[in-house]
Amino acid sequence: MNQAENPLDKLRDIHLPAQLDSFQLAPGWWFLLFVLLCLFIWWITKLVKKQKALYLLKPLSSEIEELSNLPANSDSLAKLSALLKRVTLIYFPKKQVSSLSGSEWISFINKQQPELAFDKKQSEMLAHFLYQKLLQVGSEDWQALVAKSHKLLEAVIREQVTGKAGGAK
Repeated sequence: MNQAENPLDKLRDIHLPAQLDSFQLAPGWWFLLFVLLCLFIWWITKLVKKQKALYLLKPLSSEIEELSNLPANSDSLAKLSALLKRVTLIYFPKKQVSSLSGSEWISFINKQQPELAFDKKQSEMLAHFLYQKLLQVGSEDWQALVAKSHKLLEAVIREQVTGKAGGAK
């Protein structure tokens, strides 16, 4: 063995890896990005749907306010009933709602929000009194019916938007 020969001379220089041309990810990261993108799209569509549905609350409140200023008679009862029907046709299947009238109609509304259901007198007013001409309803009864209708419609809208029972109380 040659003493002048140094074992370190046999080592080669450090070689750096070749430059990467593109951003390469492992398949697991691509899957995670795909899942996050899907969740983001789902969240955005749910948010847009909620905003679209809640958009009806403002005109509903103004229309209820107009109804509360009307005199309590069969015409105003008919307008209130039409408002109830119009809003429920938006949030429930048309086949299920459009054919209902009278007591069946009020029963359907009451089933949607049992804690805000119309009492017997209010149910009678909506189901039968609106078909009687020249009927006078007491002012207090009318205001109570309009207020209950507003709470009920708002609760139905919020429940349909959020998917939770008892959305607004």
